[in-house]
Amino acid sequence: MAITHSVAIKNLIADNVASLVAEGAINLTASLVLYTSDDGVVSTMLMDAVPFAPSVDGIITANTILPDINTVGGTATKFSVLDLGNRIIFSGTVGKADADLILTDNIIPVAATLTINSLTYQPEP
Repeated sequence: MAITHSVAIKNLIADNVASLVAEGAINLTASLVLYTSDDGVVSTMLMDAVPFAPSVDGIITANTILPDINTVGGTATKFSVLDLGNRIIFSGTVGKADADLILTDNIIPVAATLTINSLTYQPEP
């Protein structure tokens, strides 16, 4: 048996997640952090003061994510979106395919510039 949500409920959930990410983020920002499989930080990118646009069809899309211009480097396998207090709000996998966050290459050189073009969140189911 599978429980499903209406689009209205998905919008409510997604918008609440966006609110948690933005909590206290006036003139300060939340962040997107990429990690190695053993939780080493590969890259930290700051998010817009309003991290996500309002939900559409149960999906929130990140506003501007500033590039990391001096990456720590490593093989990124997972990510987390953190609020202003560095609390993890949601996490996912990173890869070149079949992952929550797709990168052209998830092997990130030291001191490289890393840019994320798009990040979305969708509650399940």
